[in-house]
Amino acid sequence: MKRKLVALFAVVAVFAWVPLSPLFNSTAHAESTAKTDVLKQTMELAKQGKAVNSGSFGLQSKKSSILKKWGKPEYQDQFTLNYDKHQVSFYLDNQGIVKSLETTDAKLVPVSHDQVAKTLGKPFESDAGAGQYYESYHAGKNDVTFHWTSMKKPNGELSLTSVKIEKAPKHKK
Repeated sequence: MKRKLVALFAVVAVFAWVPLSPLFNSTAHAESTAKTDVLKQTMELAKQGKAVNSGSFGLQSKKSSILKKWGKPEYQDQFTLNYDKHQVSFYLDNQGIVKSLETTDAKLVPVSHDQVAKTLGKPFESDAGAGQYYESYHAGKNDVTFHWTSMKKPNGELSLTSVKIEKAPKHKK
C-alpha cells in the first residue's frame, strides 16, 4: 500500500510539474535573450559613440549642450559630468568636448562575463589587477571596455561595474 501511494504521488508530481516546466524555461530564455539584446544594443550605440542611457549625447558632444538639456549633474568638475539619475558619466577634454562616456545602466550590470563572451566573442584587449578586470571590444571606430570586479561577490565571480565608450586610438600600420 505504501509503495502504491509513493508511486501515485510521484506520477501526480510529474504531471503537475510538466505543464509548468515550459514557463520556467521560457522565463530563463527570455532573460538570456534580453541580456543578449542589451549587449547588441550597447555595441550598436557604441558605433555611434553613445551609451544605452546617454540619450542623444555621446562622443564629441559639447558640455554646454548636455548641461542645457539635462541640467546640473550630481557631480561635476572641469573634466567630468556625472548624472547618477541617468547612470552615465561624460569625460571631457580641455574644450568641454566628450572624449569618453561610461554607463552603469541597470540593464547592463546584471549581464554575466559568460554572456558577454558568448555574445561578443573574444576581446581584442584585456587587462587585470587588484580584483579589477577590463575587456575591450571594437565597435566601428570606437572601443567599448567592460569593467569587471571580483570584489562584490563572495566566491570571487566577476561582476560588471561599468561600460566605457571611447574613440579607438589610431592604429599604426
